[in-house]
Amino acid sequence: MKLPLKLNSNNDIYWNTKKFNSYYPDIWLDIAIGGRGIGKTTGAFIDVGNKFNKKGEEFIYLRRYKPELKKFIAKKSLDPVFGGVKYKANADMWTFSFEDNIIGYGIALSTSVDFKSVSFEKVTTIIYDEATLKRHSQKRYLTDEVTALLEFISSVVRTRTNYRVMILGNNVDLYNPYFEYFSVPTFNGVYIDKKRGLMCELPKNSPKLLEMEKKTPLYRLIHDTSYGRYHYDNEVLGSANEPSIIEEPKDIRNFVKVVIRGCTLFLTFYTDDKSKNQRFYIYRKDYEAKGNNVYYLSKGSEVNYFYLDYFKKRCKSILNRFYYDNRVDFDSKKTADIFAAIMEDLQ
Repeated sequence: MKLPLKLNSNNDIYWNTKKFNSYYPDIWLDIAIGGRGIGKTTGAFIDVGNKFNKKGEEFIYLRRYKPELKKFIAKKSLDPVFGGVKYKANADMWTFSFEDNIIGYGIALSTSVDFKSVSFEKVTTIIYDEATLKRHSQKRYLTDEVTALLEFISSVVRTRTNYRVMILGNNVDLYNPYFEYFSVPTFNGVYIDKKRGLMCELPKNSPKLLEMEKKTPLYRLIHDTSYGRYHYDNEVLGSANEPSIIEEPKDIRNFVKVVIRGCTLFLTFYTDDKSKNQRFYIYRKDYEAKGNNVYYLSKGSEVNYFYLDYFKKRCKSILNRFYYDNRVDFDSKKTADIFAAIMEDLQ
């Protein structure tokens, strides 16, 4: 019995999984960070629908919190892709079925610990959607979120080898916990680590979809704004105050060094020639500095809470004063993103 898809796998409008599938099984984890509305979720559903058609394989659709999943169910979000899907609540889990055949499950990562004893032997794909969050937004990542996801994957697949995971997110935070945890370097387009089975991609709007969007009133309104460049051109959505990126000033004076995830941020002071005000200038080197006045905020991929607490007591006050007064400059956008993550941890 086949599932009647309303969109086929050769659709050239939405993001598709062809590149990811071409590397499987060497690559089993794909982190796709792209603009809102380019069809990442739709493309993932087309992929798992075709796998159900061919082999009866099931999937798990994962969201961070249960209310997010409830909204997904209430909107019947699978209907545009699949025809005739039934949604059924079962404790903290939803099942998606077609003519009495289960095709997938909806689960919240925040409650995933409750499913350690549940068998998902037919599940071969896990889709974690809306995985990235904008820094300083009201929503928050889970505590040790990457670890929670890895534990859930382990509970689902156990000792099997026939599985894939897609982590999908909007390009609001390239220094997100996932890129941070797996030490993903700066890259353009696609980054592949065959040794670990990891692929990261920054998909863009398809030309056909972009031409369709150019005809909309919304495009006319926002295409030349920062949000428009995020929505249509896959640029990272900045915060209310875009970071100041400048060349290294003259006569910088060292303040502290911060080691995190294999790189070092050098926090320095300088005096601005025009305003005569003191400012921070922060630059990054991709190695772990040693010596005096160094704070090691991570141990491998884990937070070093001892140093973080010590760093808070010594530096939080002055960093808050300069950071929230917009008196901080950086050598690059990535450095600014890393520092924003540190400032969030200090609060």
